[in-house]
Amino acid sequence: MLLPDTFSKKALYALRAIFELSTRTTAKPVKVHEIAKAQGIPSRFLEIILSELRQGGFVLSRRGSEGGYSLACNPNQITIGDILHFIEARPSNRNISISLGSRAGDYAFSELWHNITSAITNIYENTTFADIVERELAAKDNFAPNYAI
Repeated sequence: MLLPDTFSKKALYALRAIFELSTRTTAKPVKVHEIAKAQGIPSRFLEIILSELRQGGFVLSRRGSEGGYSLACNPNQITIGDILHFIEARPSNRNISISLGSRAGDYAFSELWHNITSAITNIYENTTFADIVERELAAKDNFAPNYAI
């Protein structure tokens, strides 16, 4: 896996949707339009993404006036990598491939790219949504607005 700008909008929106559901303190289902508004995701696209996430076992859905979506398990059981692997359908050991030629440095750079990719993948696979929510809350707690003029 690589950096966020290499992922599809669909993957980034899926991460945002799971994040939004992870921030909820109750098991009460959240309506699609609430998630869409909170995370800036087009509602119609979000419906498709949530349907796929439901099929993948990441979210539960409930129909009706009290319906919506909720997480299928605790946010500390879902990693960023889980969602990226599911949505992007990339194998977990995806590496940058560099054909080894006859130029000096080909092997060294290939090894470097492999190490970088492995480090990034390790972060994705070991960061849960509970971790991300905790970081977000800590950042908000550290922010002290200054209203002095």
